[in-house]
Amino acid sequence: MIRQTLCLPLACAAMLVSVPAARGDDAVPLDSRYIDPIHGFSLRPPTGTERRKYTSQALLASWLRRDAATGAVAWTLSVLRAVEAEPPADLAAYAKELVARLRKNDDFDVKSSEVVSVAGRKVVDIRGVSGGEGKPWKRQVHVQAEPACFLVVQISGPAGMRQTLDAVCQAVLETLSL
Repeated sequence: MIRQTLCLPLACAAMLVSVPAARGDDAVPLDSRYIDPIHGFSLRPPTGTERRKYTSQALLASWLRRDAATGAVAWTLSVLRAVEAEPPADLAAYAKELVARLRKNDDFDVKSSEVVSVAGRKVVDIRGVSGGEGKPWKRQVHVQAEPACFLVVQISGPAGMRQTLDAVCQAVLETLSL
């Protein structure tokens, strides 16, 4: 009986994944819903992206878009898991601490940081330029999934594509469900 109880939610999730998503008049066309029943989230990635599979505990899912002309990776969208030592008591104070940590440890030149609502939750939305090769534009949205655990929806690509990357990230965030 236990086996049937555990398999039923996974079977339902599998049926939801296979149902094509409504296309509508979205500015950013999105694909079918991706459901991660193990980590408790779902979202709709952009159409025309490739899903990459990893065996990392921090990187839960990742999609990439290739340049049509060259086949090179144009940008990536990822969902990561970040665990804090202590649950933050105040999200605004946590945002300030997180920005300082990203600047120091990750060479992330943060251009803006704000606490906004996504998926019915207050989140930390950070945008800036990463210190990596080519100085890519990066947006990270930290969603508190559990008291000390955050899902981080991150998009990264050329700084010249900043507006497009923000639009893609925003469209995906509007479909996020925990």
